[in-house]
Amino acid sequence: TNSIWAASVSEGVYVYDIEKKSTQHFLLNIPPSQKGATLTCITGDDRGNIYLTDANNGLFRFDEKNKTFNRYTVYEG
Repeated sequence: TNSIWAASVSEGVYVYDIEKKSTQHFLLNIPPSQKGATLTCITGDDRGNIYLTDANNGLFRFDEKNKTFNRYTVYEG
């Protein structure tokens, strides 16, 4: 993707689209709390997927088509 990803402590992630010169903010709240995820790493793979790790609540995968995140914990394997 043509974007820059930046994590913020307990404030989710910001994605800057280089071509559109616009920024999106995703808070990534962890239910039932309204506290945002504490992201520790952002990485991608050769298929264009973006993954984020949270210090306490598992792994997030960004769904580019829907602009949403899927969260995976030890319960999902």
